[in-house]
Amino acid sequence: MKKTLKFGLSALLALGLTASAPRPTPTYLDAVRSFADLLLQHAPDRFGPRHTAQWASVVDTHDGSVPRRGVPTVAGVRPHDRAVGGSNAYQDLQTIGAFRVLSDLTGDARYRRAADAYLADALRYTTSPATGLLGWGEHLFYDVYEERVRVDSAFAVRPAGNGGFYHEFLADTPPWAEFWVADSVRTAGAIRGVKYHFWGPDAPRFLFNRHGHWDKPVYQKPEISQPWIKHSGLQAYSFLFLAAKTRDPEALRMAEGSASLYWNHRNPQTALTPSCIGDPRPEAQATSLSGTALLAYFLQKGSAWAPPDWKLPQRAATLLAAAETHCWDETRQTYRVGIATDGSAPPPASKRTGQTHLTAWVSGYGTANLFEVGRTASSLARQVSAEPAYRRLAERCARAARREPAPDTLVADNVGEAIHLNLDLYELTKKAEYLRAAGHYGQLALRHLYRRGWLVRRTDDRFYEAKLGVGTVALALLRLHVHQLPAGEQTRFLNYDWSK
Repeated sequence: MKKTLKFGLSALLALGLTASAPRPTPTYLDAVRSFADLLLQHAPDRFGPRHTAQWASVVDTHDGSVPRRGVPTVAGVRPHDRAVGGSNAYQDLQTIGAFRVLSDLTGDARYRRAADAYLADALRYTTSPATGLLGWGEHLFYDVYEERVRVDSAFAVRPAGNGGFYHEFLADTPPWAEFWVADSVRTAGAIRGVKYHFWGPDAPRFLFNRHGHWDKPVYQKPEISQPWIKHSGLQAYSFLFLAAKTRDPEALRMAEGSASLYWNHRNPQTALTPSCIGDPRPEAQATSLSGTALLAYFLQKGSAWAPPDWKLPQRAATLLAAAETHCWDETRQTYRVGIATDGSAPPPASKRTGQTHLTAWVSGYGTANLFEVGRTASSLARQVSAEPAYRRLAERCARAARREPAPDTLVADNVGEAIHLNLDLYELTKKAEYLRAAGHYGQLALRHLYRRGWLVRRTDDRFYEAKLGVGTVALALLRLHVHQLPAGEQTRFLNYDWSK
């Protein structure tokens, strides 16, 4: 028996599997490639009679299984916003981007083919025959076992007005160009279906609901609508893409109305806008720094397809500069979450999150953090370097975040956004402090999130979960790898669009 125990311990030591043995640190490229290979081995939809190229959103990394239920949630994530047992293409957009970069870095075309096939099948199998909308986003997903679009049962049984099959955009840029290559007819239909988010076919004043019925071609009721600011930007961007592709005057009309909605509701003295028109809650009536940043971001991105006389870049710069100036707290050297639209005072702390100021290491529904706001601003600064408020917002966010020690438990989306923010700023300023910070966060990612060859959702967790930003980390680690390449090899990768 003693010899058996001794041999067993020796074997464990040789494999580096004891608690005291140091865990070897992979390179950034090797970590992402290992994760991608495991994802392609275990996550593709092979679970029902009909196999598709979509990837499961949750995988148990201990055995490679795709659970249908029983996966514990993470603090701040609502149970009904997840895709356990299913696939949600919106949650995988950063991973899809990482797969494309990985193919370019390694010369292995498998990753790009898998990413392209995933988007093509998401269009093929999740498009509603009634509305054209995709079964993705905040609440919908494709159940890989039942082979249908559905919502989590916790959402479906909520009271009237809040339940049902609701389509809602997330904050990343919808990949309309990639979808268009896969199937232009379905892509056009998915964008046209966004009209069902509005109050009626004439879209009075272009007010809308962030929710739209995926399965019913009906317009929204004003009494239950919440036209949040970021969604107006996402809609404007989407309709502008469609108008550029089809020259459809209706798409252009919807784009102009969506792009103008919050501009027309700004305070004329301060240029501050509410976060949600018509919502009486104090935080909705106040300006949100994160929401204004996202609106500015999508207006700027969409401006490439907009008539010049709409002046979308100028609108974006005016709105975000106002929010940046009024939300800065000089005493605390960080940003308030929001401010009254007359600039007089911040709103009370959010009842949901308790936030009054942006901090770094928070994640989940209804929160905003320094990394994500800073990254939105740094992405804007990369597009429009002449706007000082964009870079100022990004740099202040990065420096405020650096003053906060990292907690014992890290969530993937925080770490990935931190890397991207600092690499954006390094590329903009050439200041070595930002490259060092990005590398520090990259090493945190490897120590906390690289397990058994997978990238996992939070420190020492057993689950890969797309919802928690694992793809953001994967793409950020590849970007760090690019910065380790010889200067001559970096050039083509530095010109990538690394933004959301």
